[in-house]
This record gives sequence, structure tokens and C-alpha cells, in this order.
Amino acid sequence: MALAFHWHSRLNLRDFSKRIGLSTSTVSRALNDYDDVNEETRKKVVAAARRLGYSADPTARRLRSGSSDTIAFVLSQPQAQFANAFFLDMVTGINEGLAESPYHLIVTSAKSAEDELPSFKRLVSKQRVDAIIFSRIHRVDSRIAFLQDVGLP
Repeated sequence: MALAFHWHSRLNLRDFSKRIGLSTSTVSRALNDYDDVNEETRKKVVAAARRLGYSADPTARRLRSGSSDTIAFVLSQPQAQFANAFFLDMVTGINEGLAESPYHLIVTSAKSAEDELPSFKRLVSKQRVDAIIFSRIHRVDSRIAFLQDVGLP
């Protein structure tokens, strides 16, 4: 007896639009609250999305927008500060502050103070983050100069 495997694929915007009989651009604009979409159309699209279990593909949205929806906290040396209650409260507070936003927090570290700037450059060059937070600055700080040069907060 052969076993049948059913691969449940995610409903994409094009297929969702076809199923409800509207153009892809109209559906996209309705879901993104554009002013030029009739309110009745918007309600129809939102109701159909709920009924069919459609949700926008976050990866596709990030590709279109050029945003990673991620903020990095780069842990500076000495890494022992990670065990400090103040530091943990600060990271928790940042994460809670981002809860109502589209952003997620990642915490990363560099092996040494000399590796911090290369770590920043890797995060930026691979478009992994939209902003970087770090806890210790220097009077003359090449990390800040780099972030200003690339226009990253």
C-alpha cells in the first residue's frame, strides 16, 4: 500500500488574490491599509484572509522593503557583564520595548575588542540588521564612524 504525503503549502499573495477574485495589487494595498482602497474591498480582503488563513510572507516583505526587522545588541568585552543583573534587565527592557514593533532583538558578541568592528561590518554587509545597539563606547570610536558612514542607527 502506497502512502500519500500531503505537503501543505503556504498560500501566497498571488494565489490568495486569485481565490478571492481580486488583483494582487488591490489585495496587497488592502492588507497594508492604503487610503486608495475602498473600505468595503478592504473588509472583504481581511475577512477572506482570516477565513483562508492567509498571512503575508514575512520573508517576501523583508526582501521588498530591504529591512531585516532585526536589531542587534553587540556584546562588548568583557563578556562577564552579561551575568550582571543590570545588563540582563536592560536587554529585557529593550526586548519589551520592541514587542509592539516589527523588530526582533538578537544578542551577539565579538571575541575581543578588536573583533567588534569586523562583527559590525558582517552584520551590515549581510543585511542582517536594521540597527545596532552596544553598551560601551570609546572617545574616538571607529564603530560609530562606520555606522554613520553606512547610515545605520
